[in-house]
Amino acid sequence: MIQTLLIDVEGTLIENGGAVAGAPEAISKLKRTGKQVRLLTNISSRAPEVVADELCNLGFEDITARDIRTSATAAVQFLQSECASFTDILLPRGVQHLFGDLKLDRIQPDYVVVGDVGEGFSYQTLNAALGLLLNGARLLALQRNLRWQSPTGHALDAGAYIAALEAASGQSAILSGKPSSVFFAGALAEFGGKAATTLVVGDDQATDIQGACAIGARSAMVQTGKGRLPRSHLPQADFVVDSIAEIPDLLIAIDQRLP
Repeated sequence: MIQTLLIDVEGTLIENGGAVAGAPEAISKLKRTGKQVRLLTNISSRAPEVVADELCNLGFEDITARDIRTSATAAVQFLQSECASFTDILLPRGVQHLFGDLKLDRIQPDYVVVGDVGEGFSYQTLNAALGLLLNGARLLALQRNLRWQSPTGHALDAGAYIAALEAASGQSAILSGKPSSVFFAGALAEFGGKAATTLVVGDDQATDIQGACAIGARSAMVQTGKGRLPRSHLPQADFVVDSIAEIPDLLIAIDQRLP
């Protein structure tokens, strides 16, 4: 029986600035059945409470920050487990408060944490980050997206700058966001979930479906967002549905087949 659902936000619950048809009702129905539901996002510049407010404004009911797991909250969890210090030189302002209980060290940190700081990526900040990496710090990436669709067209995302720092420092970044097992396993650990009874739902084979594979969970791909253009060379989902609105019925079918 499926007891836990890890559900992507962008492209799965929301698309083009609005809620996917039937998505608010589907989430409410899943919660009423007693399933553990966690909403996942690679957004690295906004805190869970902001994402929750955005969802509520789009018609989702009873969504709080506790329902949201972002790449930033996953990074905090990782640093806590490592008892490690960090520097905020490339950490988005909107999530810096999440790191408030951790040791901030701008001179000799254990980790350089990198998220989408937009115009904060400059020669000066990247060079400063490189100096710290060459002095022994590790590189912790909130996400690895190379580009995003801004209101004015394509724009470089954090992943492009992370790739540059990897090349210049000679080290590979640790990824706290999707599709890393750190991200998905941490989500399950928050409420004692097990991969064998978990369904990951998303629109992106490279992050959502790959993440499910990383922890050995079942997966369902929606044909909204990136799911409209499936790619054969990427991990394939166990189930494919038109949209999140079909997930409650899919769960009934799955539970009838599982012990």
